[in-house]
Amino acid sequence: MLSNQKLVDDFDCNTAKSITLCKSCIDGKLHIRPFPKKGKTRPQNPLELVHIDICGPMKTPSLSGAKYFVTFMDDKTQLYMDICPKAEK
Repeated sequence: MLSNQKLVDDFDCNTAKSITLCKSCIDGKLHIRPFPKKGKTRPQNPLELVHIDICGPMKTPSLSGAKYFVTFMDDKTQLYMDICPKAEK
């Protein structure tokens, strides 16, 4: 494009070969589909689906010495609980 518009010197489009990409490059350029707006099924009862996330290790421990904490969230009620496990002594 640029050479066709005379914006680049010393570049011949006819000598440019097609570029072959490795599998990692191709996989990295794949498009990802967006998440659906609604899930297929929703939990009917509390604690039927619980999301769990762990955070840590943190540089500064808590007052009790914990460097990690775990969050549990119930999908039906949207209630959550954070737990700091006991620190190892």
